[in-house]
Amino acid sequence: MRSKLVKKAVAVAVAAVAAVAGVGALTGGAPYVEPPKSDGDYVLALWKGDESQRLPMFPQTLIASIKTDDASLDQLDDEAIECGIYQLDLYNNSAKTRDLLAGTVMHGPGRPHADYASVDEHSRVFTVKECPEQLVETGDPAFPTFVDDCGVTGDAIVLPEVEHVEYTVTDARVHGVGQVAVEAAAADGYVLPEGVEVRWTFSFTDQPCETVPAVEEPVVEEPVVEEPVVEEPADSAEPAEPVVEAAAEPETLPDTGFDVAGVGVIGGVVMLTGLALVFARRRMGWGA
Repeated sequence: MRSKLVKKAVAVAVAAVAAVAGVGALTGGAPYVEPPKSDGDYVLALWKGDESQRLPMFPQTLIASIKTDDASLDQLDDEAIECGIYQLDLYNNSAKTRDLLAGTVMHGPGRPHADYASVDEHSRVFTVKECPEQLVETGDPAFPTFVDDCGVTGDAIVLPEVEHVEYTVTDARVHGVGQVAVEAAAADGYVLPEGVEVRWTFSFTDQPCETVPAVEEPVVEEPVVEEPVVEEPADSAEPAEPVVEAAAEPETLPDTGFDVAGVGVIGGVVMLTGLALVFARRRMGWGA
């Protein structure tokens, strides 16, 4: 009890001197504001290092502090809400501690000097909260291309290729007609630039295609080329076939078995009979 009274007396004296002088005990003479008085024996302070640190390195910034009679080191865990590395220190409630906290920054071990509490348990503890991986900014997402051809068979959605940018297509078309939405997002470990356009929509139609009449090619008739008749010269004519003369009949009649002398007598009789008739007609006047 006596020790507590001595500590309080010293603290009051230091505060009075500081109030009169108007400066604190920090190097550089920074203005000092007396923190609220408390009957706690200890001061528990939570310090935070750089977000990229994974070890208790300096400088460290004061996040929160409380005055307490409890020497436990978990009373400020709820204040460590951001990613990074934290250091919990338990100090004696003294003027040196107040000077340390007034500076709000600890530049290194003993800079400034700290009045650590003498406790059987750990006087300092580190609470680390893992930060997400540092994200890398991508390029601007490019605009997708929508092809709405006549009918529905020729329609298409062409997605651009941008490094570390992924596109998602939401297709609400029915029988090729309706709205399509395309949304861009950064790949794992990357982030899109702020303010860029990331969503596009397009409405597809089934407008019929125009019918183009077939073009008939004219039929071209080729002229008939008549070959001229070439007359062959006379000397080139084939020689006429030779005339075959009939064989001369023999003067002697063939023997038929008749008597030639008898035939001659008959012929003479016929001739004489004819002459007699001619003379008779003349006499009787038939021949006039």
